[in-house]
Amino acid sequence: IVGAEVAVDATLKQFPGDENLLATATQVYMAYGCYSNALGVIEQLLTLAPTNMNALINKGYACLQIGAFDQAIPPLTQVLAMDTTNHSALLNRAIAYLRSEKLDAAQNDYEVLQKAFPTAFQIYYGLAEIAWQKKDTNAAVRNYQLYLANAQTNTPEAKIVSERLKQLKSGSVLEDEVRRPP
Repeated sequence: IVGAEVAVDATLKQFPGDENLLATATQVYMAYGCYSNALGVIEQLLTLAPTNMNALINKGYACLQIGAFDQAIPPLTQVLAMDTTNHSALLNRAIAYLRSEKLDAAQNDYEVLQKAFPTAFQIYYGLAEIAWQKKDTNAAVRNYQLYLANAQTNTPEAKIVSERLKQLKSGSVLEDEVRRPP
């Protein structure tokens, strides 16, 4: 990948205002998991085209991948202001809100998605995690069950969900919460 990075950087220096080249470089970096590099290129692209929806979505996604959850929210919100039905931006913003512990905002986004995609297990996972963090056991159990009803079995995530569901149903999570010092 180092050789590819050098080639991409050299080409971008030669043609810094080429939007197609910047978009391609973004895709290359993102395909190889070089999200920090992609962000630099995305910023260049957004300087040239501030309302480029693909660049904004890519910025939000790249920020999620590097753990910059709060920075992921504004570009995704900008996309949703231009296209309220952009479900990719909405899902990524819901995840960013959840990971930045803005639980009510995350829940709002997940609930909008749930209406559009009533069998999407990812949505139930997000809603269950929100309920878990809010200590709403009934909602957590319901959403984890809906997750399991719609997700593939035998995945690492499904196993985690099954285990958490067992804990919730047995009350051991609640007992752990009571015993754990604040």
